Amino acid sequence: MINDVFIFSFIQYYEKIYSSVVFTQFTAAVVVVCISCLQLTRIEPFTFTFFAMISFLLTMLLEIFLYCYFGATLYEESNSLTTAIYMGRWYDYDLKSKKALIVLMERSKRPMIVTAGKILDLSLVTFTTILRRAYSLLAVLKNY
Repeated sequence: MINDVFIFSFIQYYEKIYSSVVFTQFTAAVVVVCISCLQLTRIEPFTFTFFAMISFLLTMLLEIFLYCYFGATLYEESNSLTTAIYMGRWYDYDLKSKKALIVLMERSKRPMIVTAGKILDLSLVTFTTILRRAYSLLAVLKNY
């Protein structure tokens, strides 16, 4: 139970300090990925610049993916906590431990969600949304 409290307080601290920074980074990533893809269509394939641009693009995507992956992992783990407690041998515990587990199960009904700017939750769905937005912006820019 103590670990759950520490994790929850860390998430609140993270949201307070880094949420707007991560949102700005996600917004900038859409533009940077789009511009990088646009540059890739205009340079000569299989040159040093081409491979440098590909490595930069992959690094940007990996950076955003890691935020989203670990946000999704935290959500899934916190979502499965109630089931894990129930499937354990809770009936062998003393009364004080059973009460603590009940409190923990009640808290875990609200899964832990990390957000970017209190708008986007960090999940794999958000990662695919970023990719779709970058592609949409690329399609618009390519027409001009």
